[in-house]
Amino acid sequence: MNQSIIKKTASFTFVILLILIASGLVLLPVVTNKYVLFVVFAFVFIAMLSMVIFTINVYIKPIRKVSETMDKLLEGNYHARIQGTAKGTVGE
Repeated sequence: MNQSIIKKTASFTFVILLILIASGLVLLPVVTNKYVLFVVFAFVFIAMLSMVIFTINVYIKPIRKVSETMDKLLEGNYHARIQGTAKGTVGE
């Protein structure tokens, strides 16, 4: 994976984790069963991280590939092509 994509994924993960920790601290005095709260937040963290990774793989990577290929074409490399197929609107 590209280093900038890894950095963005890490920053999104950190922000999600901070939001969940803040939410947990707010809900901690209210909830009677602390283990259930921890399990719910762990599940939400995994679900949100999965959505971030899916978004990066489906939308950001193909757009980045197109951008890099367009840069090569603008430099005069008319043999530059995009490898792989993206589905949906991004693929078109």
